[in-house]
Amino acid sequence: MTSGTFTAWKFENTKRPVEALTIIAVDYGKVKCGYAVGTLFVAESGTVSKKELFEKIKAHDKVILGLPLSMSGNYSSQTFEVLQFGLKLLDLGKEVYLVDERLTTKMAKTYGKIDDDRFSAEQLLLTFIQNPATGTKFSKKTTECELDKGVCKLENNQTLIVFEVPIDEKLGPLLRVDSKDAAAVGFSRDPYTAYTMFKNGLFVLRVWDDLLSWVEKKKIESRQFCIIINVDFGHFLSDILELLMQENIQIRTIFCKTKDACS
Repeated sequence: MTSGTFTAWKFENTKRPVEALTIIAVDYGKVKCGYAVGTLFVAESGTVSKKELFEKIKAHDKVILGLPLSMSGNYSSQTFEVLQFGLKLLDLGKEVYLVDERLTTKMAKTYGKIDDDRFSAEQLLLTFIQNPATGTKFSKKTTECELDKGVCKLENNQTLIVFEVPIDEKLGPLLRVDSKDAAAVGFSRDPYTAYTMFKNGLFVLRVWDDLLSWVEKKKIESRQFCIIINVDFGHFLSDILELLMQENIQIRTIFCKTKDACS
């Protein structure tokens, strides 16, 4: 009797549409989007318009998006278009993973499939299925900073450096990134954090050496620096401070704690 009860319970809790158990990978293009569906292999693939894409996705719980990056590894305008789309999927309750498109671009070149959205989506799906670690889970984050109101307002040629801290509706207005006399750069390898920086007007970098080069150039024209940094990445602070340790440069450092937002 116990065994029979257990069997019935298991059946009822796994009775879901087949589509919900499969993964859909999307190569998000400017006009058309490639898609591929499957679990162990590609069961279906094709191209659809952006208008048709949501209809194609809605039956699936897990979505893999190709993340376009420059060959150097930095973000581009297309990166943030994809992340904006990813946020819409999160709001719909989807589980979203991002896979570096450079992994599939090499494959496309090998097979002469450049600009083939369908092929790219198939490769995204297969890449993730074969090695889920290639996917970065896309999730919203919140932050708490030891920030005194007005301390980091960007004026009087002050330069802002934000390191792995998402800029939310509380932090953004305090920074005044739109000040014409200020410069602001953000560094993050987390896609959601990078997107919030971009939306708040920061120039966003993903490659560490490029950030150091930016700071090296900026210190020539700026005498005041405000550094807002995630405490979990505090060990990187010394490299930045070393660049700025010279006469007449004022540095204000603010530490923040970041965590995943509640779903």
